[in-house]
Amino acid sequence: PQPPAGHVYQIWLIQDQTVESAGTFLPQGMDSWTIIRTTRSPLDYELIRVTLEPVGGSTTPSGPVVLEGRLGATV
Repeated sequence: PQPPAGHVYQIWLIQDQTVESAGTFLPQGMDSWTIIRTTRSPLDYELIRVTLEPVGGSTTPSGPVVLEGRLGATV
C-alpha cells in the first residue's frame, strides 16, 4: 500500500550488526520494480528489511518493519 503522507519505504541490507541502506521507494502498482544497487553481492548479506521512514530516508532504521526476508547462500 501507499505509505502515509510524508513517508517512504526504505530498504536495508543487514550482515552481522552492520546495517546498510539500499535506498527508498514508493509503490508504483503491481507491475513495477525496485532496483537495489550495492557494492557487494546480495549473497553477502543475511537479511533484507523494509521499514517505513520519513521522506528522504533515515541513516538507521527507525520506523516499523513492513517486510523482512533472509538472504545469503544456502548449502
